[in-house]
Amino acid sequence: GRVRRGVLVSLSATIGAVAFSTPISAAHFGYVSIYGALTNVLVMYLVPVCLPVNRADFEQEADFFTALLQAWASPPPAESGVYSTLATVEGLELLSVSWQADGQSAGLLTLDFSNALAAIASSAQENLLLDSLLATLAPYRQVQEVQLLAGGQPLDFLPSGLEIDQPLPVKHSLDAFNRVGQ
Repeated sequence: GRVRRGVLVSLSATIGAVAFSTPISAAHFGYVSIYGALTNVLVMYLVPVCLPVNRADFEQEADFFTALLQAWASPPPAESGVYSTLATVEGLELLSVSWQADGQSAGLLTLDFSNALAAIASSAQENLLLDSLLATLAPYRQVQEVQLLAGGQPLDFLPSGLEIDQPLPVKHSLDAFNRVGQ
């Protein structure tokens, strides 16, 4: 009872702080948050890991999103205690990132993963991967949708049955993540 309540209180305080401070910290202090997995025996949570970003290195939005998602796909610093969500799936790599800033598909990020995307072993891995990706993109309102490819080809479904034949919408709120009792 008391331990669970303490965990829930600290988790909700962390999520609230991240939801309000991420865009400000990225713009003002030069840091972005990526989301990785924190696990214990019973549960997996997404937790933010702040990484330094030199805004002067990114003249184009496409370059910024490529760097952001390469950071998301890379192993977090060892001292963070967080796991890369890509590392939970053997052989899964982010191969490329494309950004569509204008035109009919404005706001679309296309992520090309290795073919291991089509062989994810469990729905828990799928949920963790997608939730960490969407939570990482939530502060960036210009990103409206994310299209996932495997080996350059679109997939209709992930192994658990989740439809990904259409781009996934990016929710610009962290309210949907780390909910207890769902």
